[in-house]
Amino acid sequence: MPVIRNKLNQRIVIHLKGGKHIDLSEKGTADVTDEDLSSSHLQDLLIKENVVMEEAEKTEMRKSSYIRKGK
Repeated sequence: MPVIRNKLNQRIVIHLKGGKHIDLSEKGTADVTDEDLSSSHLQDLLIKENVVMEEAEKTEMRKSSYIRKGK
């Protein structure tokens, strides 16, 4: 499963398809699905390099985010 990491010193709320969100703390990481990666907001953040992809093994001990379902 792909892992993303917030490179900013501030929290980011990433809007995903289907009304879900990832609340990514500063310098935090989160597991994402292939469907989550197709989100236009996440793609924009990856292009701007505010969020980067990492190897899952490197981030196993540093998980600090959660996914919230929209209303």
